[in-house]
Amino acid sequence: MHPPGEAAWPESLRPLYEEVASTPATEAVEASARWSTSFADWVRGASLEERTLAQLAAWERLARGERGLGELLFLVGSCSELLWPYAAPPAGLLERLLSRQGAMLEILRGTGEPEVAARVLRESEAALSTVLTRYLKRHPDSLLSLVGNVPCTYDGHALRFLDSVEVDLKRVMASGNKAIGMLEQLRMLLPATAEAGRDKLADYIRTRASRIPWQEASEVLAERLFALATSPDGRGAMRGFLACYPNGRKEPEWCARAGVLLARTLEVGGSPAVVENLCELLGRFDAPPVDGLRGALGALVGSDFDTLTDLGPVRFVLDHCQANLRKGEPGLVLTQVWLEERLFRASVRKGLSDAFERRKRMRAKLEPMATGFAHLCWLAEECADLWPKLGSENRPGLDELAAWRDEVAERIARKPMPRKAAIEFFLWCAPDAASSEAELVVLSLTRTETDRRQVRRLKDHPSSRVRLRVRTLQRWFQGATGKDGAKALPPTGAVAPASLTDALRHLHVTRAVPLSGRTWLRDRDLEELLFGAVSRVEADFSARYPERFREDTVELVDSLLEALSGELGRVKADLFSLLAQGQPPPLDFELTVRRVAERVVEAPKPSRRGRGRAPAVPVATEVGPVGVLDLSTSWAPVVESVMAEDESARSGDEALSMEDEVSRLLEAEALSRVEASDETSLAEVNEGPSDGLAAVGESVPAADARGPREVEAVVESASSMVIATPAADGVVDGGSQVDAPAAEPSAAAETAHAEVDGGSQVDASAAEPSAAAEPAPAEPLPPLVAPTGTSASEARLPDEDPSARSRRGRGRRGSSDRVPDSRTSGTEVAFMMNAEVDGFVDTERAVLVQVVKLEQRGEGQWLPHFRLGREMVDGLLSRTDSAYCLFLVPPIPRAECWMLPARLVRDLMDAQRSLTTVSRDSVARAARSLSQWWMGDFVNLWTGDERTAFLEHVSPESPNAPDFVVRCSFHSGARTPRP
Repeated sequence: MHPPGEAAWPESLRPLYEEVASTPATEAVEASARWSTSFADWVRGASLEERTLAQLAAWERLARGERGLGELLFLVGSCSELLWPYAAPPAGLLERLLSRQGAMLEILRGTGEPEVAARVLRESEAALSTVLTRYLKRHPDSLLSLVGNVPCTYDGHALRFLDSVEVDLKRVMASGNKAIGMLEQLRMLLPATAEAGRDKLADYIRTRASRIPWQEASEVLAERLFALATSPDGRGAMRGFLACYPNGRKEPEWCARAGVLLARTLEVGGSPAVVENLCELLGRFDAPPVDGLRGALGALVGSDFDTLTDLGPVRFVLDHCQANLRKGEPGLVLTQVWLEERLFRASVRKGLSDAFERRKRMRAKLEPMATGFAHLCWLAEECADLWPKLGSENRPGLDELAAWRDEVAERIARKPMPRKAAIEFFLWCAPDAASSEAELVVLSLTRTETDRRQVRRLKDHPSSRVRLRVRTLQRWFQGATGKDGAKALPPTGAVAPASLTDALRHLHVTRAVPLSGRTWLRDRDLEELLFGAVSRVEADFSARYPERFREDTVELVDSLLEALSGELGRVKADLFSLLAQGQPPPLDFELTVRRVAERVVEAPKPSRRGRGRAPAVPVATEVGPVGVLDLSTSWAPVVESVMAEDESARSGDEALSMEDEVSRLLEAEALSRVEASDETSLAEVNEGPSDGLAAVGESVPAADARGPREVEAVVESASSMVIATPAADGVVDGGSQVDAPAAEPSAAAETAHAEVDGGSQVDASAAEPSAAAEPAPAEPLPPLVAPTGTSASEARLPDEDPSARSRRGRGRRGSSDRVPDSRTSGTEVAFMMNAEVDGFVDTERAVLVQVVKLEQRGEGQWLPHFRLGREMVDGLLSRTDSAYCLFLVPPIPRAECWMLPARLVRDLMDAQRSLTTVSRDSVARAARSLSQWWMGDFVNLWTGDERTAFLEHVSPESPNAPDFVVRCSFHSGARTPRP
């Protein structure tokens, strides 16, 4: 039985180990050969589970407890087979094995057998080397854990521990990116390496590191380097790291990352030791193209000294930069003077007693490094005083800033070295609020070709702010000289500016470059102004949407459009203030928002029962372009009598609708064509019929050949044909049925007879064989909901002549005969674009937008879908193909509103088999922001319906006008009113 608390040997190996443990020390050496043979037989037949149990049991007995000579001979001599690297190695493995080996050799030497001890020593050293090599090949990151505190040396070929255990590095070193882990272990082993082999080991690490592709190794090495740099006690290891990987000193990303970490550490008040580590690290980035000194100063350029609780780390960084300052760098001198001035002011506000003494001492050290030092100190003080005001309410006016720029140019631009220092200083240190002023100052300081070359060289500056501003200045310089080197023609005052940049050229010392736009506006600055205005309104609305989503959609849209109108108005006002005195804008724009009043349903008209009949009036009805049917004066009372007698069989509102419609149609035709007519009018109708009324008139030989009842039949049939819909072949009203005339060749001359009683039936005369077989009914009002298989370009809102539109019923709001609106909910917005640019663009178009908002089903839980009826989408598409849906959403993930074509929304609903909702994720994947749609589609004229009928339909005066009408106009020169 094995002792309690120790791992048990596998059953197949337990008898052998019990025999080993029971053998006396005097017989252990002779029996070791027999044990080795038996153990080798067991190894050949052992399973993986048995070997794992044997490994655990062997390590338990090597780690602790007193062992006899037999056990030590078996455990140490067989460790190469007992300790396989199936798992991570135990800590201190080599140290424990060497300890057991020493105890075993001491016992053997005590028995007086030196030859046996020497043989056992050689065998055990080979076994230990095998174990260590196997573990390092499988686990290269465990070298330090394996060897512990065992001293070692390196002879250029192998590592030697206690001059006995060898590890051949060629056998354990991996290739490519996998070798980084082993190299890092060797680098951390350098302090424990003997001095004679330390340099050789460092050379080996550098040589192997140079063979690794740097792109593969740089990312892994960067993580290890900055883990050391951000550790308070990692400065020594950081130095060794850079010594082993010299290519890292040329890595721009490492330098930039060190600068960012330094700025962040100063901002949060990190450990002073970490600040010192990062400063030393930045000081080692001194090989082109990186510049660690500018990286360290850049960490202070964007810092706010007033918010720091301790200015000690800032002083340390400035002292470090001053100690490493190079000659011939006036820009760095001016930057450090400005930083010292800011530090001085912050120290005074915090009440530090040595603020004045430090400023005096630092200026004395920096004065020999730059010429014109007095002017540099003046500029540093001016900028430290002016730049904070540009972002506050006390911002100086345009005239004050212009005067300040002139004074800077007069003082600094006299000598080359101060100009060189000021150019880099303004491009680097000016905050974002003073960006325009800095660029204008640099333009005034750039006097010679040498200055322009310096600006071009700053494109490689480590600060992204400098690189961005240099690219802007380069565009201006190219416009001043031309890409081919030719001098550009000076602008003349007689020529109107073609772009916003040209219009604002008086703000620049040199001529600005006309930037070509991305749209038909051909003005990049104007496009950026419009896009920025819409983006700001959209982002602000989306950010406040979680607080306002419970409001009605109409109110949300109203606030969005009003904010958009106000923002564009402010942009326009600011733009006009920047233009020269009396200078017209190159392209004027205007945005108006009109909210259509709520539709008020009119009260039904009182019944006409018992009223007297209206006096007879002459009526002339237009039936075509070539003929007029003249109805005598006595026919109007006949129509009144027919309507009155038929009223008893109708229900109240339906009868009134029918009567109002007939009266309105007859009165409209009478007003449109009031002229004398005689008996020859019917002859002209017979000669050239053009519609259904002419076909009826063709069957009448003469007006005086008819009786009163025949005239009533003609009027009744004519009125029914005017107001009938395509489905009016049957019953029109309750109790009144109209039959279309039948085409019978044999009854060409029959006279029509009619009965006017309630429920009477009116038969028209049969047409002649040459006449049309069926009369063509008048064209109905376009439906608001079209079949899904019908294209929007078909007869929804067709362009037609005014006479055809006049025959349609001019329905009043609230009248029962209006075609009902398809919208049952939601808010509609019509965006109308009017562009009049002389000789280039002249168009007017409109876009219809349905607004949908996202709602919550719980506190903070937004619905996964938008509630949108399929009939609403179909209603949009039935009126125009230029239909979109605007989805109002909170900032998920960006603060924006989503725009999607209505046809795509319908396709998404079809794909989801939904009639009432559309998925939020589907809309988010397919949509674009409102600002992008505004500039990319709407303003860029990629969308819009130009049909006259549709423009009238969405106008505010239309009965079916949308809830909001947004009119955006662009024009140049004198505006010409549209006919």
